[in-house]
Amino acid sequence: MIRLLFKISTAFIAILLIFALLVGGVATNSSAQANTRDGTEASNMKHIILRDDDIAPQNDTARFSHLSALKAVNQVHIDKNVPVTLGVVAHPNTNISGNQLLADNDMRSYLQELARNQLFDIAQHGYTHHNDTRTTSSSEFRERPYIDQYNTLKQGRDDITEALGVTPTTFIAPWNTGDHNTLKEATALGFTLYSTSYEDFGVTDATLEGIRVQAASFGIGWGTTDEWQTNMAKVTSYTDAALNSASSGQNIAVFYHYWQFLSSDGSVDPVRLSLFEQYIDHLKSRGDVQFTTLDNQNVLPLSAKTQLNLTASGHIVAGNQSVTLTATLNRFDPATNHWVAVESDKPVQIWHTLNGVRYNDTTIATDDYGQIAYLTNSTELGNRTYYASFPDDNVYVGSFSSPLTIYVSDQMQVGLEAWGIIPKID
Repeated sequence: MIRLLFKISTAFIAILLIFALLVGGVATNSSAQANTRDGTEASNMKHIILRDDDIAPQNDTARFSHLSALKAVNQVHIDKNVPVTLGVVAHPNTNISGNQLLADNDMRSYLQELARNQLFDIAQHGYTHHNDTRTTSSSEFRERPYIDQYNTLKQGRDDITEALGVTPTTFIAPWNTGDHNTLKEATALGFTLYSTSYEDFGVTDATLEGIRVQAASFGIGWGTTDEWQTNMAKVTSYTDAALNSASSGQNIAVFYHYWQFLSSDGSVDPVRLSLFEQYIDHLKSRGDVQFTTLDNQNVLPLSAKTQLNLTASGHIVAGNQSVTLTATLNRFDPATNHWVAVESDKPVQIWHTLNGVRYNDTTIATDDYGQIAYLTNSTELGNRTYYASFPDDNVYVGSFSSPLTIYVSDQMQVGLEAWGIIPKID
């Protein structure tokens, strides 16, 4: 796998060399970096997004399972106050069943800590990150049947939600490859952003199958320290060229793998970390760069971050019996470090999935308490998984709730639940 990723990085370098020759020379700016985290305007800024892939439980034997390397690279982000999107692989070892994130206490507790830090955005990076042998190119999802892809993607998302307490809104395709079924499933499951390469769908930034598809500009990370020293200088020039030709507000995504900061003896390489720090310092020194995450949560101030909770008046109901869904939209208040209700008239959409297909139920404006209520019923027996979502606007970052399952049953089963014989579904 390391050899494959090295080839990918090398290919990116070749492509970007041509790009750099076309767009012209390097320009720098020594003015200070604007900071919209405190509300400062940055309308002329260009966005750099750093994406760190392959974060996985350490019960896998792959080299990317080194927690020490992940901590070292993330410490650079903390020291430099630069956000990053973390691509989490929930189930890297196909020989072990169950939620592997729950089985790795060290990795789980560390990721839970990061999830509470505003610098870190938790994204889903496939499910197993294993190449499916039915595909013609390295991919976990491409060419697999729709329902097979849907169940796999859903299981990975549910494992992350269960273990880390956050529901990812960004999906990162392993090997930057998928197909239109992968896009449809991500849309059905409530993801709002799909991160991949340009070669995947032939687009840089577009909406396909109902989801925003954003291509990474290039990758960094090489096999030896000597290659790092040579290629980081080139990548810095390529990044400058891309920024010089970019328009205000344009996103430039750079992906890497934290395990590539390990030297041949398995220890964290201080030279590679230092080169990465120099790269970040150089981008800051330009004066026209704002660092953000794939979901752009860091473009707006902290008070723009939202959280959406969804509850139901019952989880097991009889056919055609009504159930009330209540969604509450909160925003983060930096002054108190607490979540508080948003103002009224913010649109919240209720939708559900059934047999892998998404159905939009309704959109209702929030009241003075940041809430909406929706009465629904169904005569069709079985599970219906509901969600609430809030789209981005010019004030708040979008969000969506964790899944909520309602089981439509017959009268006998509902009666047994009432007597406590059948437990409710949480």
